[in-house]
Amino acid sequence: MNDWHYAKDGEQHGPVSLDELRSLLAGGELPADSLVWRSGLSDWLRADQVPELGLGGDAHGPPPPIPGDPASPYAPPRAAGGFSGDGPLPERRRPWPISVVSIFWGLMGVLAIGVVIAMSLAFAPKEPTLAIYILLLGAVFGFLSLSAAVGLWRLRPWGRILAIVLAALSLPIIPIGTVVGILLLIYLASPGVRALYSDRPVAELPPQDRQALADVGRSGLGVAVGVVLLLCSVLFSFLIIKPIAIPNLLNAIQRGKQKRTMGDMRTIATAVESYAIDHRAYPAGGPTVDAIREFLEPTYIKQLPTLDGWNNPYEYQVPVALDEYRLESYGKDGVDSGPKGGPTTNFNHDIVFDTGIFVAYPERGQR
Repeated sequence: MNDWHYAKDGEQHGPVSLDELRSLLAGGELPADSLVWRSGLSDWLRADQVPELGLGGDAHGPPPPIPGDPASPYAPPRAAGGFSGDGPLPERRRPWPISVVSIFWGLMGVLAIGVVIAMSLAFAPKEPTLAIYILLLGAVFGFLSLSAAVGLWRLRPWGRILAIVLAALSLPIIPIGTVVGILLLIYLASPGVRALYSDRPVAELPPQDRQALADVGRSGLGVAVGVVLLLCSVLFSFLIIKPIAIPNLLNAIQRGKQKRTMGDMRTIATAVESYAIDHRAYPAGGPTVDAIREFLEPTYIKQLPTLDGWNNPYEYQVPVALDEYRLESYGKDGVDSGPKGGPTTNFNHDIVFDTGIFVAYPERGQR
């Protein structure tokens, strides 16, 4: 009957028949002290302690009593969904709460690095020493957090140690850090997580640790930790990303619209200048660029841009003498800002191109 299992190189193999197992032992593929198990045994035993395998148990002392014998010292196996003494070895698999803990520390590492870079840039002009200190502190915390995330994800013992250190460091951050730190410390110190991150092969773990390893995926504490960290990740992301990332994203979108608008205005100006070379006067029309389309298309431009980056019409002004011209975008709000010149610091300010040169234009630090 094929109901024998054996441990080799820290991994479980089987099922195999009794004859196959005897052949492996006789051929030297398995040493005599290899752990074996079959249905009916309360725990994994050394092969030379199992009479059925005929390896001469006297050399290692008398074989233990067979489970089921009234004189047997073995307690009945505890029922469990994943493992009991009456079943195969549990596997080392990362439960979802551990995945959440790993992702949490990875997110904390990324956020820490991003925040300290932003703070360092803010302090650098006036307080360079403080900026360097903040940058180094954040870089160390970010590196440790990302390392803990990798170690936890790959089930490395050092990953658990780093996560415990970081959880302890978060305790003074009242109240969220304290709650999260306590939960993480309790969970990471639990028997199941310790067995999960043990550097010993599963077959060499004590029975109670193997049972804890089998139960770690169904731990109520693990579920609580996973849920709390998911909520904290969302909260941290909202509190940090909202004031930092979202404004930066919106600014990037507006700068893109400014850039496109200025490119369009140069394109229109090129067509207007080309027309003036042939006609010794700029095209008459206005108040928008659409009024001079007939003079420029398709001879001087294939398709004339008429709307700026905010979908407002480009303004075109030309004096009676037709010896100069003025292109204008009213910016984000589409409202004329009145007399202006020089660099603008507001997306609502106008962008003005006057006879070959920008006289009102955006600069860094727009809002």
